[in-house]
Amino acid sequence: TLPFSTGSVLVFKDGAYVCAVTVQKNPGTRRLVSVSVQARGHVAVRKSRKDTRSSPPVRVYAGHRCVRVTGAVGSGSYRSGWFLC
Repeated sequence: TLPFSTGSVLVFKDGAYVCAVTVQKNPGTRRLVSVSVQARGHVAVRKSRKDTRSSPPVRVYAGHRCVRVTGAVGSGSYRSGWFLC
């Protein structure tokens, strides 16, 4: 779990796949919620929607590569460095 001011990014790893979803800190308000996952050497996969709770999940094949995760809720956002190497 990677927290930031308006929400948090939940990251899951299942074998060679990495899944991420952004969740609002205070659900109930309809806001733009987005998440993206990028495996090193590949293009980032982004998904977003206006919702009262969370973003759509993003699932990426990472293999043994490092990944970078970005999440945003309204005006707050989070961007990680490379991790899960």
